[in-house]
Amino acid sequence: MKNFIRRLLVKIICFILCVFFLCATVVSALGAVFIALEGFYTRTENELLWDAIHRDVSIDANVITFSAASGKDYHVDEIFAKDKTNLRYAVFDDAGNLKMSNFDGNGSWDYYFSFEIYKDKFNNWNVNLVRSGDTMISGKNIWTFAVYLEEGFPVDDEYSFYADFVSVLYSLRYWIFAIALGSLALFLTLFITLLCASGRRPDSEEVHAGYLNKIPFDIILVGACALAIPFLVLLDETDRDEIAFAISATVSSVAAAIISIGLSMSIATRIKQHSLLKNTVVWRICKLVWKFFKFIAVEIVRIFRALPMIWRSVVLLTTNAILDFMIVLMLADDGLEELGILLFFVKMAVIFGLGIYAAMFMRRLQKGAQALADGNLSYQTDTKAMYWDFKKHGENLNRISEGMSAAVEKRLQSERMKAELITNVSHDIKTPLTSIINYSSLISDEKCDCEKHSEYSEVLVRKSEHLKRLLDDLVEISKAQSGNLDVELTPCDANVLLTQASGEYIQKCENAGLELVTAIPEGRISIMADGRRIWRVFENLLNNAVKYSLSGSRVYISLSRYGDFARFTFRNTSKTMLNITPDELAERFVRGDSSRSTEGNGLGLSIAKSLTELQNGKMDIEIDGDLFKVTLLFPIVE
Repeated sequence: MKNFIRRLLVKIICFILCVFFLCATVVSALGAVFIALEGFYTRTENELLWDAIHRDVSIDANVITFSAASGKDYHVDEIFAKDKTNLRYAVFDDAGNLKMSNFDGNGSWDYYFSFEIYKDKFNNWNVNLVRSGDTMISGKNIWTFAVYLEEGFPVDDEYSFYADFVSVLYSLRYWIFAIALGSLALFLTLFITLLCASGRRPDSEEVHAGYLNKIPFDIILVGACALAIPFLVLLDETDRDEIAFAISATVSSVAAAIISIGLSMSIATRIKQHSLLKNTVVWRICKLVWKFFKFIAVEIVRIFRALPMIWRSVVLLTTNAILDFMIVLMLADDGLEELGILLFFVKMAVIFGLGIYAAMFMRRLQKGAQALADGNLSYQTDTKAMYWDFKKHGENLNRISEGMSAAVEKRLQSERMKAELITNVSHDIKTPLTSIINYSSLISDEKCDCEKHSEYSEVLVRKSEHLKRLLDDLVEISKAQSGNLDVELTPCDANVLLTQASGEYIQKCENAGLELVTAIPEGRISIMADGRRIWRVFENLLNNAVKYSLSGSRVYISLSRYGDFARFTFRNTSKTMLNITPDELAERFVRGDSSRSTEGNGLGLSIAKSLTELQNGKMDIEIDGDLFKVTLLFPIVE
């Protein structure tokens, strides 16, 4: 089927039918409008006929009445003889006397025309139409023209033409919509078929442009407009002759349909070839002009970009100053005032556009810099549509991001290597250390006559145990900070946790000369935490309090609600001066006791902070003179 439609003969037949149905659609649509406007749906056929011939009958009545009243011979008897017209008439003077007629006595009058007959001051006869209707009137100087049309219209004249015309339209007053829609559907089907088949040949999917499609489209369009001029002139010349005008309009419509469909097929072929715009004279001229100005603009931009930033600014400011000076001169000159105003608004529009452009991309660069400042190293500044220094700056930000990401990745890798090294070394040290601890215990249990034996063995056992705790802490903090520590979060009663911690350490505080003060609310507060890990946090904080608090002071621990968080607070008074910041104190191997006169390895707070963060909590350290305060925040679970 596709190859059949692409055949030349089929295309020609489709083209002819397409022109025919297009004309049929236009004619039927105009006919439908005409029928609706002329009242074919509200009036009888006879009323429509009389409305159509009223003007011609009025003219004939005027001539016949004037001839009868003035006595002048206008060959009325010959022109309006019964065998030459379907018009039957009778002229009555103001006294009702019959003056002229071609009436034979059969039929009844359908219409009356009343004329005023008089002579002017120059003794010339004048005839003025007074009224027309279906009732005869009489009066001074009023002559009456009675008329009807012969039934069946036996004579072929203009009245029979009008009768046939009205009869055809009246019979088609409902069918014409179906004709219009059917013609439109067939036209669209054939038109789409022609557009699809244009430029195609049977058994080939390539587009084959004919000789006509090789001509620039704008030339063809101008030629089509030029062809329309003779038809417009022809219509203008024949507008006084109805038959000639109808013929001219028909020929012009067919020609317009042929040209329009032909142009549409040419457009379809050019679109398939992607040459509708390219194969035009205007496009080629614009392309040459564009290449020329593009070359000039590229050279100017190249020279401008080669200048340092300070000289670019000088050039821009100088250009702006020159334009302002020219605008002032134009505004001062009456003849150039309008040009000066136009130049002013053009300059302001350019400056406004450049300002919006600069602000938009400065905002984009600002967002990129802010993202980097916030630690989002994966953020990439979009440099699309950026030019000149904006693009260079955006690319620099992206390179900074890439460099920082590489540095962070390298640091993380280093931290992982450190954690693995600590874990491996600690594992290797634990085996001999276990033996040392066991044998130290055995030595201390042995009885010996040496007075120093028990003292030495006690020191050996204590230090080996301290070394074991140090290794355990190192392994634990390495796992916590590298994220390799297992954490099982379950709902926990914060009141019970703090009560247990208070009961565990109240005696240790008394032995150290401290008073433990605990404040726990009555209502239950539940948090999501790992019982083992949070107990280790409490243990590290309370151990530090016991070790480093001023003897005779109080240690305060409390629990309270803080919005949607459970807040644990640990406070104590340090026995030594705390000349250190909270951030430094939370680092590994950093101790508040700079003299290191007490036991400890400086890992307690660092471990507590890491374990807190692994449980989605937050740890905050505050130092106010000798007052040391730690606050833990955990989300509350309802």
